[in-house]
Amino acid sequence: MTASLIVAVDESGSPSRTVDEPFCLGISVILDVDRFRDSYREVSERVFGREAVFKYSHDRPKPGKAGRVKDEFISLLSRHILALGIVIYKEEDIGNLVLEVYGKLVALHLERILGKRKASHVGLIYDRNPLFREDQKTLLANSFHKWVRLGSHSFTVKFGGKDKDIWVSSADYVAGLTREMTLCQGRKISDMEYCERVGLWFKGLNVSRSVYRTSDIRRMFLR
Repeated sequence: MTASLIVAVDESGSPSRTVDEPFCLGISVILDVDRFRDSYREVSERVFGREAVFKYSHDRPKPGKAGRVKDEFISLLSRHILALGIVIYKEEDIGNLVLEVYGKLVALHLERILGKRKASHVGLIYDRNPLFREDQKTLLANSFHKWVRLGSHSFTVKFGGKDKDIWVSSADYVAGLTREMTLCQGRKISDMEYCERVGLWFKGLNVSRSVYRTSDIRRMFLR
């Protein structure tokens, strides 16, 4: 994907309302594509001894050991991305609001950020997601530029590639960190030492967090 700016979107948590935990989106706005790619490769080689993709759930520190992998990767991310975390408390399944959550809500937040930047071609990348039907993917790809309402920016939308995509792995970190920070603050994670570390990572990445209920999203986009 040739783009002057890349935005990646990933999620963390169950989309089902029967699971009593928030659903979180992570949005990673990668401001300098080339520098991010080079730095990613450098940190990967230093941490793993090879080129590898960082994944939030795999990089959790073992008990009694420092979180070196997360420390290194979050340090890299903080230099190259704008991190947006969206927390959604579920009164219904997220699957009922796929286009509203992944399309219109993401567009609303990007409009606020990209409106302050010069015109660019934006590559928008989503992870592989079983919630999307094929017709929803097509509609989102064709309509996203209308939802953002920024005529100075053009968008190319891509779905898939989570496990091997360095761009989406940055959003995976934002989503995972947003979810764990929210759970720690709600005392749903009992390991206080780990929660202290999560707080440091969250602050270090300077995540801008917004909170909604599914009823809020319905009211905003389905009136």
